[in-house]
Amino acid sequence: MRLEAFEFKDKIDDDPFIITTKKAFDDFLRKVLSENFIVIDVEGNEENLLGVGFGFYSKETFYIPFRNIETELSKEFVFEILKSVFKKEPKTFLGHNIKFDLKVLAWQGLNLIDRKQEFHDTQIIGWLLDSRRCRVKGGLSLDGLCKEYGVRGKLEEFQRINIYDAKEIANYCRADCLATLELFEKLEEELSKDKKLKTIYEIERRLIPYITLMELRGVVIDVKKIEEIEKTLDSLTEKLYKDLIKLTGKRTINFRSSKQILAIIPEDIKDQLPKGKTQILTRNDYLLPFSSNPTIKALLEYRSLDRIKSTFGLTLVKKAQEVKENKALIRAEFRQDGTVSGRFKSRNPNLQNIPKRNEEISRVIRGAFVPREGFKYLIADASQIELRSLALISKDPKLLEVFNSDGDLHQTTADLLGISRYEGKTINFSIVYGISPESLASTLEIPKEEAKDLIEEFFEEYKNVKRLRDYIRFRLKSKKEIRTYFGRKRLFDFDFLTEDIFRQAFNFTCQGTAADIVKAAMVACYENKNLNAIPVLQVHDEIVLEVVENKVLEIVEILKETLEKAPLIKDLPVKILFDIEVANNWV
Repeated sequence: MRLEAFEFKDKIDDDPFIITTKKAFDDFLRKVLSENFIVIDVEGNEENLLGVGFGFYSKETFYIPFRNIETELSKEFVFEILKSVFKKEPKTFLGHNIKFDLKVLAWQGLNLIDRKQEFHDTQIIGWLLDSRRCRVKGGLSLDGLCKEYGVRGKLEEFQRINIYDAKEIANYCRADCLATLELFEKLEEELSKDKKLKTIYEIERRLIPYITLMELRGVVIDVKKIEEIEKTLDSLTEKLYKDLIKLTGKRTINFRSSKQILAIIPEDIKDQLPKGKTQILTRNDYLLPFSSNPTIKALLEYRSLDRIKSTFGLTLVKKAQEVKENKALIRAEFRQDGTVSGRFKSRNPNLQNIPKRNEEISRVIRGAFVPREGFKYLIADASQIELRSLALISKDPKLLEVFNSDGDLHQTTADLLGISRYEGKTINFSIVYGISPESLASTLEIPKEEAKDLIEEFFEEYKNVKRLRDYIRFRLKSKKEIRTYFGRKRLFDFDFLTEDIFRQAFNFTCQGTAADIVKAAMVACYENKNLNAIPVLQVHDEIVLEVVENKVLEIVEILKETLEKAPLIKDLPVKILFDIEVANNWV
C-alpha cells in the first residue's frame, strides 16, 4: 500500500491519539484486533519507560504514555490486556532496530516474543541492501535512511524534545512510526527486486526473536576465575613488554603512540609497510607477514593480549548487570547488522574478541563462562564451516568429496602436496583468509618462493578454487559486488582493484556464506518448539545454549538434528556438521 507523504510540522492540536482513558484504550484495542500489521516504537529505555507508540497502514498512530501525564491506565493494566490480545491474535510487528523495543517491553512486562509473531526491521533491510552503511556513523539510523530514501525524517524540532512533556513525546513517536512505515515500503520495493537477498532477509528477520531472547538471558561468569585471568594477563603482558624493551633498546614504549610503535619497527620492515596520508601504517594485518621477526612477533602478541585483557579482565565484571555470590551476569549486545560479512558484532562487552578455542589463553578465559545453577551448556560448533563454505561456493570436486565422505581435508592437502598435516592445515586456511606468500612463508618459516610454489600447487590440485578466484576478480571489476552462496551481497567502491580489496572480497564469500549457514541454524533452533534450550552466546562458529540438567540427553539429539537439517542447510551439495558438546563451562 502506497503511503501518502506527511508533514511533521502539522501538529495535532487535540492529540486524539494519546490514550489516557479506558474508553480510548478500548477504541485502540478494536483497532489492534482489526489490523495484522503494526508498527511499534518505544519511548524511553529499560529503566525509564515513558510510553509506547503504535502505528498502522492507515496512518493512524496511538501513543500510550506512562509518565508525566494524568491517566486512568497503569502500565501493568495495559500490558496485561495487550499480552492477552497478542497471544490470541498473532501480529506482524515492524520497527526500526526493533530488538531494542522488544527488549524494553520485555523488561517492563510485555513480552512479545512468541513463535506465532512475525517481526520486520527497516534497519536490517537497509544494511542488507548496502552493508557499507554499518561503517558510516548514522548510516543505518532512521534519520540517515530516511534522508537517503527521500522520506521526511524527524526534523530539527524533534531533535531536542522535552522528555517531561508527554504531548511532545507523542508527536515525536508519531513521526517515528510514520517514517518507519514509509521507509519500509521503499526498502521493501528495492528488496523485492533481489530474490536471493530477500531469502537472506527472511533468515535475518526470523532471527530477531532468537537474538532478543539471547540478550535478555545473558551469560554468567565466575568472578574468582576472572580475577585469576587478570593476574595471568598482567604477568604475560609485563613479560612481553620487557622482551620488547630488551629487543629494541628503548627505555619505555607507549603502545598507544603510533610514533613510538614506528620507532621500534626495524627499518627493513618499515620500508615495506604501506603508507597512509601522513605516516606509515602499522595495523596488525600489515605487520603479520613479518611475524617471524622477534620484535614484530612480540609486538603482535602484546597487542593481542592487551586487547583480550581490556575485554576479559576485571573490565568484564565492571560491565556486569548483576554480581551475586561470585557470579556476574553479563548481557552483551549482539548486532545482526554490525559487519559487512554478515557475522555478528558484539559490544558492551565485545565477546567476539575471545580467541579461537585452540589457543591456550582462550581455554583459560572460556573456563570463566559457566551455566546457571541446575543447567548445563550445550555447545554446538559448526565443523570447519569456512572450508566447507569454500567447497560449496567453488564446487570443487576434491573438496566436496573429502567433506561428503567425512575425510580429513588437512591430511588430504598434505598428501597431495607432499607436506606435513600441519602445513596442509596452514595452507588450507591461508587460502580462505587470502594470506599472501609472504605471510605463509613467515608462518611456516620457509622461503617466500617455496611458499609461493605451495600456493600454486594447491590451485593445481583444487582447480575450481582457482576458477573461483578468477571469477571474483572479474565480478569485482565488472560489478564491484560480490555475493555469498545464498545471495548476501557486499558492495565495493574503488578506482583500482588492489590485492587488499580482492582479499577482502574472497574472504567475504567464505565468511559470509558461513555466517548465512550459522544464522539459518539459529533460526531452526528458535522455530523448533521441541528444543527446550535457551540461547546465551554466539561467537565465531559456536552456538551456546543452556539446558536443564535432567533434559540434556534428550535435547542433544534434537539439537544436532535441528541444526544439520535446517531448511537452508539439509539439501546443500556439501555436508554441514555441528559438533555438540555438553559442558560445565565454555572450554
